[in-house]
Amino acid sequence: MKKLSLVLATLLASQTLSAEDTNSWELNGNLRASYFSDTPDADGDAGDEMHDLAVGATISLTTPEVSGFKAKATLFTSQPLFGQSTYKDNKTNGGSAWLADSDGGSFSYIGEAYISGQVPTPENCVLGQVFLSLGKQTINTPFANPDDIGMARNTFEAYLVQAKPIDGVTVTAGRVLSWAGHDSGGEKGEFKDLTGGDGVSVFAINYANSDLGVAAQVWNYHLDDLYSNTDVNIAYGDATYTYTQDDMTVAVSGQYAQFTELNKNENDGTVTGGKVAVTYGPANIYAAMNMADGDFAPINGFGGGPFFTSSDVMTIASVLNDSSAMKIGGGYQVLDNLSVSAGFLTLSPDEGDDLNELDLGASLNVSDNLNVSLYFESWNQYSNSSNTNSETVDWMEYSIFANYSF
Repeated sequence: MKKLSLVLATLLASQTLSAEDTNSWELNGNLRASYFSDTPDADGDAGDEMHDLAVGATISLTTPEVSGFKAKATLFTSQPLFGQSTYKDNKTNGGSAWLADSDGGSFSYIGEAYISGQVPTPENCVLGQVFLSLGKQTINTPFANPDDIGMARNTFEAYLVQAKPIDGVTVTAGRVLSWAGHDSGGEKGEFKDLTGGDGVSVFAINYANSDLGVAAQVWNYHLDDLYSNTDVNIAYGDATYTYTQDDMTVAVSGQYAQFTELNKNENDGTVTGGKVAVTYGPANIYAAMNMADGDFAPINGFGGGPFFTSSDVMTIASVLNDSSAMKIGGGYQVLDNLSVSAGFLTLSPDEGDDLNELDLGASLNVSDNLNVSLYFESWNQYSNSSNTNSETVDWMEYSIFANYSF
């Protein structure tokens, strides 16, 4: 769930809605080629292979700034090669090809079309700097995020306002209505409603102080009519303290999420988590845990989810409520342009067998513009995702992504 490309990670390094000032048109993007193979150790409906080979691109055009605002549009496209898409044989994933569209064919669509900029405010305004971002865009929040694991990251129709009343504090509010892209289901290029009602209302406060080594965020999501005329509220918060001494950096983090049904069964549930990460020179290691409790099983939201133990394939949401997750991992910078990583996850439900996942990765920067990344995953999952007492099926997956940015 967290195979985020280096290209996208750079684009999302800041959550500020504003862009650098420029008075010229900007054309940039990313060309991507990928091979994806998904193989189960089973036969029948729970065990169909999937092999995809495709090339694609995201191409963005940004207008010059006018009165503090810019407009941006981004084309997303993916073209399967040599008939490699195995959509028709892929029963396990509901006939959804990984790199192609829902019917196994190509897709092209405008995934971003929005305006953004700084709103003029009076001197000494209590809100400080105020920014708007309106339209179809990429957003990166705990429960609505890009999850760039295929050929088209998730994008959202969102209307957001962001204020910076004091140094280090950012306040965000708005509404998110629909989404398209890899995780959205059905045709990737079709924007679908997030909920059966009026979408998702969001409110957040972010705080960061590099001198103190402290970063924290709190988010609240109100999901109108998420299912069966039921509203759901998600409250989330996390905090990280980072300490650096010479060549060593230690980061200690905690997180908490609460899920609440508001107008039907009124079930609720929580997820708590902790993580310790240590970096020394070219090496880093980490250990993380999550615990889920209550009548409401955790959900990832719209994207890969925010949980510390989330892996390439599974998260704590994979084992429903009353469960726990433990993950260890690390990475090493072998050369200036080559890094490797590994992670191991164990999910333990209240009833049923444990699930395990092994993730391996390598990333090579061939040049300033070209990156090649390889991923390998091995895991077991329940044959019936809603029943932790069902038998488990072993899976193996590997993928190669080549990204050229311009």
